[in-house]
Amino acid sequence: MLSVIRYSQMIGLATVDSATAKHLGEIQDIWVDEKGRIVYLSSDQGYIPLEQVAGINPQAVFTYGYLSIESPNSVAKN
Repeated sequence: MLSVIRYSQMIGLATVDSATAKHLGEIQDIWVDEKGRIVYLSSDQGYIPLEQVAGINPQAVFTYGYLSIESPNSVAKN
């Protein structure tokens, strides 16, 4: 089943590592690719690849552990 979550609903959501329940900051921005697909979420702790997102509910974004990258731009250059 698909769910639609708007950009405005995700900004400010808490990000939580589902393995440790550690708070990873709040969603500040959403990075999309040239086709408009979400690729990264950013928080004050760093950038989280979409593959790390385990689930989203109205209160939080849950991740599979914490794998943050320095910047999506640095990955694109490699």
